[in-house]
Amino acid sequence: MNIEKTTSIQIAKIISVIGHPFVLLAITILTAAASGESPARAAAIGAITVLTTVFPMLFIIRRKVRAGKWSDHDVSDASERRNFYPLMIVVLGISLVIFYLLRFPRPLLVGMLISLGILFIAMLINRWSKISLHLTFGVYFAVSLLTVNYWMSAGLMVLALAVAWSRIRLGRHNAAQVLSGALLGAIAGIILLKATGFF
Repeated sequence: MNIEKTTSIQIAKIISVIGHPFVLLAITILTAAASGESPARAAAIGAITVLTTVFPMLFIIRRKVRAGKWSDHDVSDASERRNFYPLMIVVLGISLVIFYLLRFPRPLLVGMLISLGILFIAMLINRWSKISLHLTFGVYFAVSLLTVNYWMSAGLMVLALAVAWSRIRLGRHNAAQVLSGALLGAIAGIILLKATGFF
């Protein structure tokens, strides 16, 4: 029984890493850019996105964890997220300005702007509930990719379901926090579809 429990936790950890917002952000940006840009331009957009968003966020999180200010790299403690959200909003805001100056495709700019909105709303909700950002961005990216690749969208949605299980299995969130995160992501994705003329 203990072996089964340990195995399920290890599987949950792997799924949680694969479905991490940083990983899915890079995949989504590359997929979206590749649909309308040359391979070189798409690769450049992907690289710039990682350098201006993922790396700074990872650096900040890693530094806070090492300093003992945050308990883990998922920033699982709701009280710690009070400082986490403003920092991430600043990083994403700076990235959005850089993307605009570099003339990134409009859908990507709109997507990043909506991502800023997601973080702001999640920060407000954090006063009452620590919603799952894994699910929020997992579902958001899955819905967003309907504009460029149905199969990729479906794949990310299946992954989001697996991530939902993993976050609960690891004790990071309860069912309500997972569901509220997924709902926020779905609403944000629908807004993006509308803003980009999908329907």
